[in-house]
Parts: sequence; C-alpha cells; structure tokens
Amino acid sequence: MQVEFKTDKGKLMPHNEDMVGWVTLRMSGNSGPVNVDILIISDGMGGHRKGDVASRIASQYFVFLGENAISNTDGDIIGELEKKLPGYMRNINIHLRNLASKEPEAKGMGCTLTAGVIYNEKMIIAHAGDSRIYHFENGILR
Repeated sequence: MQVEFKTDKGKLMPHNEDMVGWVTLRMSGNSGPVNVDILIISDGMGGHRKGDVASRIASQYFVFLGENAISNTDGDIIGELEKKLPGYMRNINIHLRNLASKEPEAKGMGCTLTAGVIYNEKMIIAHAGDSRIYHFENGILR
C-alpha cells in the first residue's frame, strides 16, 4: 500500500492548520499478528481560534479511540468499528467543545476530520467536514 498526503495552507491563513497522519497498529489476532492502518486528515476551521490545536487533538483522540476499540475486538474489526465510529465522532466533537469552553482563547475552535481504517483489504471511513480521502487503484481515482 502506498499513501500520499497533500495539504495547503490556502490563500488566507498565515500558517497551515492541517494535521495528517498514518498509523499502523500491530495487534495480535486469532491467527497471529495483524496490522490495522489508520489514515487521518484534519484541518482547523478557517478563522477560528486554535484550529491547529483542534485538528491535532481530534486526530490524536481518533487514534486513541480506534486503538482502544481494536484491542478489545476479537473478531470483525471493520464491522465493530462501523458500529462505533459515529459515536467516536460525537465524542471527539464533545471533547473539543469542552476544551474550548474552559479556555477563552479557544472559544469556537473546531476542525474537519476524515479518517480511514484499513484492515484485511477493507476500509471504513469516518468523515466530518470538507477534507477528503481518495482511493486510487488500477488507474481509477475514487
């Protein structure tokens, strides 16, 4: 598998608020070690305070939740995550709102979050906002 990331700060922002990452979790499965890949792109919302902080926290929290879920799953990792991802996205949103309510300079902070979890040639995507994940295979971009 080949992964590429491209981000751009845009024309209005003085700095880039994007957070991108690829984490491979090496887990023990029923038939030996397995790899689960988590791909993330998050972008601080333009004009909002602490957008770069929000994108970093959201990305790290997603990996933490995903790792926790995967390590507590004995069977169908993708099926289990498919059930849990909507709740994870809500939890991340609540977490960011709570942090923002405690710090006046962080009021209104937020970000997009798009993440893909790949296991056993299957991928599930969680998505909030306008960041994207593309799949390119056999000359076709989807």
